[in-house]
Order: sequence, then C-alpha cells, then structure tokens
Amino acid sequence: MNVKIYGSEENSCCDQNKSLFFIPKIKLVGYGRSQTYQLVCLKCKNLYFNLKRERNFQDLFCDWCDTDEKYLGNDNFSEVNYVGIIIGWVVKTDCNVKKFSTMNYKKVYKRDGYVCQYCNYSLRTSTEFRALHIDHIKPRAASGSNRMDNLVVSCCTCNLIASDRWFNTFLEKKEFILSKRIK
Repeated sequence: MNVKIYGSEENSCCDQNKSLFFIPKIKLVGYGRSQTYQLVCLKCKNLYFNLKRERNFQDLFCDWCDTDEKYLGNDNFSEVNYVGIIIGWVVKTDCNVKKFSTMNYKKVYKRDGYVCQYCNYSLRTSTEFRALHIDHIKPRAASGSNRMDNLVVSCCTCNLIASDRWFNTFLEKKEFILSKRIK
C-alpha cells in the first residue's frame, strides 16, 4: 500500500488513497485568560512546544525521544488537520494565592466540552487554535460569582467582544456577541 500521509512516504496501517494527517496529543496549559496548549510526546509523555500547523511523524515526539511507530494509535491519524487530541490539563498561574477556583474552571471546560458557548468554536475539531477562556456571564466587577452557573467556555474572540460589559443573562450576552461577530 502506498498511502500518502503528510510527512511520510508510506504507512501500512492505513487505507489506500486517503490523505491523512498526523494528529498530536495535547494538554491545555494555564487557566482563565492565560490558556494555551502544549504537545505531549507519545513516548515519554513530557510536554513540549511545536507550533507548526502541519506535522510529520517526527513532530509527535519530543527532541529527546527516538520516533517509534508502536506509540502511534488510530487517533493520531485524521483526514482533517486539526489542532490535537485533548488528553489533559496543566494549571499554571503566576500568583501563589489562587483567587479563582481552578477546580470549577476545569469542571466548566469538561461540562461545555471545550466548545465556545457563543459561536460553537471547538478546539477538538478546529483547524486553527484559539485560546479558550472561562467567561463570567455576570462579570466579577458586577458582583458576579465563580459559581458554575455563572461560568461558560468562550473562545478568545467572543470573550474580547463582550469585554467588560455587563449582562443579566447568558442569552442576552450571546445575542450581543453574535451580532458583533456578524458585522
């Protein structure tokens, strides 16, 4: 079988005549407004950076590990070149005292499935990376709480549109954001 996979000459585990991409495993890093992602080496499981959009087989492993096909799984191949497979979360913050509940933040990401609740941007299926934020429906400045019912996942674009405006309900905020995104 001669299957053309981006960055590879041949691969015997795939069907003929399909163009497949190598999809890395990723961990989300940070929380709130300072979130990004890092790749996870398939062999040693350590985090590393590789911000190339199109990856080849070697880019699924860190610089310290030798590449080995036995670490590839079926989920490391896709017909669509998307960001990666979310396998975990690393909380990083600059301050010693966490003023916000990172446990609630993690629960909100899981509850909302890593999907922006305003525009439906999905990190799991997107071909571009946009940082995901935890958005307060009623801002903290307006006595908004860190309770789960006041928190939703928002992509950075939607979160910046809403900025520090005050809204009473989620639907009111969503309507405002979507009206600004269309223009």
